[in-house]
Parts: sequence; structure tokens; C-alpha cells
Amino acid sequence: MKAGLASGIFAIQILQEMGFKPSGNVMVQSVVGEESGGCGTLANVVKGYSADAAVVLEPTSLNICPIHSGALNFRLTISGKATHGAMRWEGVSAIEKTYLIHQSILNLEQERNAAYQSEYYKSYHQAAPINLGTIQGGDWHSSVPDTVVVEGRFGIFPGEAVGDARQAFETYIHETALKDAWLKNHPPVVEWFEGQYESGHTDPNHPFIQLLANCFTETTHHESTIEGVTYAADMALFTNYCKIPAVLFGPGNVRRAHSINEYVEIDDVLMCIKIIANLIVNWCGETIE
Repeated sequence: MKAGLASGIFAIQILQEMGFKPSGNVMVQSVVGEESGGCGTLANVVKGYSADAAVVLEPTSLNICPIHSGALNFRLTISGKATHGAMRWEGVSAIEKTYLIHQSILNLEQERNAAYQSEYYKSYHQAAPINLGTIQGGDWHSSVPDTVVVEGRFGIFPGEAVGDARQAFETYIHETALKDAWLKNHPPVVEWFEGQYESGHTDPNHPFIQLLANCFTETTHHESTIEGVTYAADMALFTNYCKIPAVLFGPGNVRRAHSINEYVEIDDVLMCIKIIANLIVNWCGETIE
């Protein structure tokens, strides 16, 4: 995202140095909180900032992405019964019960994604992945653990309502618990916290999206790829609440994001600068004095 933001800023700087004066305003928003639900962008939305179109400079490998999935952060608390490890059969391991819940979540993920079909997600194995990202449990190596807390993100499909997605997850966890003698009477507790991202969608045939595709081709001499992405982004705040046609587009491969060795190819950054500058010129037009 930092490389994308830099691309946008440099594109504007280059046009300024060339003496280009757009016939409309070009706004750069650099905000915090994208990983926590988009609170920075939301603050600008609440303040009333608007535009005719928006480019959210996420890492898309320079693919044009007018559609993105959503993601809801969840916390699951699974209870067991503590006892001495030497008498473990007298207790109930919350770790073992967490394994059952995890397997059910993987099944839910497969069921949901098998039922969803979209021509814009052909390059992805799934459109709405479910991931467990953290796990904490147990107090002592010689005790049967009585509590495990896991946190993760629940992927939601483009157009899927947040309330419907939450209900689907909670219902599935409840039905899984009913199949286990212990969990039936000690059901997992589901909490939703922090980032709650809706999905975002702009018609791929919108003139702004098509113009970006033309600018890509003019700059790179290659056809662009228009697709959806499996991750959530601030774009949904523009499309869902401001009715601003928006697109995700930027340098960097999301498969390297959140990994140990994140990096962005410099050539991709330079190409993105050229494409964004081209887009500004063609979308805004120039003021002739």
C-alpha cells in the first residue's frame, strides 16, 4: 500500500513539473486504519469529501480490480474442563474441541465457495476464504486446557450482506456444537471485533474502469486484466456510502503482503506512476489558459 501511495503522489508531482493543470481537482488521501476497518477513510467520508471517481492504490499486480470481497474479524472462545494432565481423561481438552471447530470451519469454507461462481474470480481458488490467524490456550503443560481463544477473518462474497454472513457463521458453529456431547452444553462463544469490512463493487463496464484499462494498454502495450480480489479494502466505503465509482489498482503482489519478506518490484512502481498520470490526464482533461 505504501508503494501504491507513493505511485499516486509521484504521478501528480510529475504532472505538476510538466506544467499540466487539470480541469478538475485531484485529491490525495493518505489515511490510517485500513487494517482496522477503514477508519481513516471513513473519517473523510463523514467529513463530506467526495469525487467523481477514486483509485485505491492497493497491491493488485497492476490488475484492474473493481470488485473485492469483504472480511469480518471474529473471536471464538472454546471451553473445556481443566484437570491434572496425569488424569486427563477426567477433563475435557479445549484444544481438542478447537480442532473439531476448526475442521467444521474448513468444511464451511468449502461449502460456501463451491456455491459461489463469478467470472471475475477465475484466478483465485476461493473468493471468500476463512482464516484462523491467532490461537491462545492452556495455562500449564501438565494441565488439561480449559480455554482456547482463536481469532480469524471470515471472508464474505461481493454483494453479501454483513448480517447474513455473520448469521451463516454463527449458525454453522452452533450446529457443529450440537453434534458434540461436551460442546452441546458448552457452546463456543462467537464475537465480532475490530475490522468489519463490507465488499465493494463497481460495474466493470463503467467508463472510469474502461478508461483505466485503456490507459494501461496505452502505457504498457499489453491488454489489462480486470478481475475481483479476495481481500477487503477501503474501496467499499466509496462505492457503498458515497456512490463513487472506485477501483483497486496498484503495484505489488498481494500474495507477498502480510508475509515475512514483503517487497514490491521497482519496475511495477514506475509503471504504475505512468499509468496513473495517464489516467489523470485523460479523466480530468487539461485547463487551457
